[in-house]
Amino acid sequence: MPEPAGPLSGPDALVFPVGATDFDLRVYPDARNAELATADRPTRYYFQPPTVFLAHRDAAPELDFSMSALAKRPGPAAPTIEYLGGTCTFATTLALPEAVPTDVLDKIMRHDHPDPPTRIAHLFNYRPTAPTPELVPVPITRNTVSCTAAHARNITLTAQYSANGSIEIHAHNTFLVSCDAAATEEIVRSLRNATTPPLAVTNTLTEQFDTGAASFTVELEVDLDQLYAACAADGGVTAPAIYRAGRAANAIRHTITDSTTRPIDAALNDWLDHSDALPAIVFEMVADQLFDNGTTLKPHRAPSRSVLRHSSTLSGQISTQQTVEAQFDDLRAAVKNDIDNYLTVLDIGI
Repeated sequence: MPEPAGPLSGPDALVFPVGATDFDLRVYPDARNAELATADRPTRYYFQPPTVFLAHRDAAPELDFSMSALAKRPGPAAPTIEYLGGTCTFATTLALPEAVPTDVLDKIMRHDHPDPPTRIAHLFNYRPTAPTPELVPVPITRNTVSCTAAHARNITLTAQYSANGSIEIHAHNTFLVSCDAAATEEIVRSLRNATTPPLAVTNTLTEQFDTGAASFTVELEVDLDQLYAACAADGGVTAPAIYRAGRAANAIRHTITDSTTRPIDAALNDWLDHSDALPAIVFEMVADQLFDNGTTLKPHRAPSRSVLRHSSTLSGQISTQQTVEAQFDDLRAAVKNDIDNYLTVLDIGI
């Protein structure tokens, strides 16, 4: 019996406007939907998280956010307090608002949507007698998070977090943020004013796709002297940073063809170019030549006029990255109603 393989790789998705929200939902078909339909199994569709939401506290309507601030008074008659620091805890989720998945699935089953792009049209194949299809998040294997307080001051914080359960199944990520005095003051001010979000949380999601029946041949050509110069100027040592620097300097060139040896279309070429697959291949090609221990650029390297050439086949699972912002709009409304649920200020006196 066929099993789902994952969302079909590439740039093509079906876009669903979502009610009164301010985002659209990109939905990808499973790469094996044709086989699943033939076997009378539920076809599967994947939504790409458009944003990250604050989660609710366990078995409670309140949002899972809490700010604790430590403060003192500079003097007996001081009209204001001085913030010393604090901690902020909150949890986020990728889960969509409750009605959205039902609405999207209903439209898929009624074919109440624009025609899908040609490349994926045959995979939006629900039949009235078929089992109810499934709608799940695009598989996410990693979530890299950055946290900033008070946009005006651009105070960057270190956010430690743990995932409770699998990221692929609407998990809650719980964060603990340690705040210095300036960050504490800005977050407390934002909560009390309830006009701007207290934090800006950026999530870089590593998402997994599948090529399905397709395979691609990548012919790579790397000019080592040009790539070394580009890496020295850029300063990046990760595979994606090396690849982007090399592509920008024209030190890395490639040709991608399909199984019939025809060049693929520009949109798919660009999607693969921005995936994690090509940077990983290039890094493996050049790591020994340009880096010490694979992490530090060689401080001295004599020009070699070397050009490396390599052929690889891409098939199966391919990952790529998407950056989304956490949504704190619900918190602004919540603190207006009951700020004591979300903010505690401990005044230690003079």
